[in-house]
Amino acid sequence: MTRRQTLLVKLLMLIIMLLQLVKVYVSNDLATDGIQLGELQEQTREIQKQNKILREEILKRSSLRHLTEEAEKQGFVPAQYIYLYDR
Repeated sequence: MTRRQTLLVKLLMLIIMLLQLVKVYVSNDLATDGIQLGELQEQTREIQKQNKILREEILKRSSLRHLTEEAEKQGFVPAQYIYLYDR
């Protein structure tokens, strides 16, 4: 093998080793990103669940029946008469 061929083989081996290191780095980075993505997806599901519960609570508390009960608890009574004034 000539000196040039030996140098070429060494250069190719160096390139292959560098590419393997890049592959390991990218694989590790993808694995870490995958874990973080899973955690974020779990957080998203939990927040969506909480939002659903809160929406149901808002609907319940803004219902006419609930508002009437709360008004009665605070001493409000239904109006006996409604007066309309015309200017």
